Formats: sequence, C-alpha cells, structure tokens
Amino acid sequence: RLKRSQEAIEKDFPTANIRPLTLDLRSLTSVRKAAAEVSAYPEPLHVGVLIHNAATATAEHQLTEDKLESQMAVGKIGPFLLTKLLAPKLLAAATASYIPRVVYISSGGHAIGPGVNLNTVGEGDPEKYTTMGRYCEVKSANVLSAIELSKR
Repeated sequence: RLKRSQEAIEKDFPTANIRPLTLDLRSLTSVRKAAAEVSAYPEPLHVGVLIHNAATATAEHQLTEDKLESQMAVGKIGPFLLTKLLAPKLLAAATASYIPRVVYISSGGHAIGPGVNLNTVGEGDPEKYTTMGRYCEVKSANVLSAIELSKR
C-alpha cells in the first residue's frame, strides 16, 4: 500500500520528495527510530498534516514488548510519541502561510465508551478487556489528545 500511495502522489506531483517510512507502532523503539530518521532529514518537513489513523483489534488482552496493551500502543501511545518526537521538525517548517497540523482520526466510538481510565491507560485491565471497549477507550484518548494539541 505504501508503494501504491507513493506512486499515486508522484503521478500527480512528479517533483515531490517522498520518503517512505515504515514503523511498528507497537514498539516504542521502532517509533523512536523512525522519528530520529525523519528528524535527520536535511530539509524541513513539507507535509500539510501528520495524520494518525492506525488501529488494531485483538480478541484477547495482549501486551507489547514495552508492556503496553496492544490496541492502546498502536492507536494512541505510538502515534502520540511520534508526534512528540517530530514536533520540533514540524514546527520548524511553519511559515506565515503554512501551519503544520496533527490529525487524530476518531469515530463515534469515543462517545459510546466509558472514557479513558487513566489508571490503566497503558497496560489495560485484563479482567475487563473487550475489543470494543478498548477501541472506544483508544478513540476517547485520541479525542482528548486532539483537544489538548489544539490549545498549544
């Protein structure tokens, strides 16, 4: 999909400087490595928007190598860390007519869930785990992050 996306962009914008970036949002090490790679680019980022739309659904409670619940790691924590690490590079590209943006894709799931339990946001609660419940919690966390980022 990444290659197809790159080809589609290059078709419409032949001079576009596209650098495909692959990372595993379940791994904070992978996120840090990807952010370091992007931060090392000599030119400023000319992306209109950093869009977070990653998600995963697991039938059972699963922890990542970082001891984070898998759905929250992929849908919220990994993207949040990537945004935090790329913020200086994104902000350095700002001009009078260009304001870098970060977008978190959410859904109505944020409204039907119980919100975000800050006591178990990272590791989740294996006793109360449901795929849909965690999905709603991830979407709620993304909405809260978007609201907070809009204030900064």
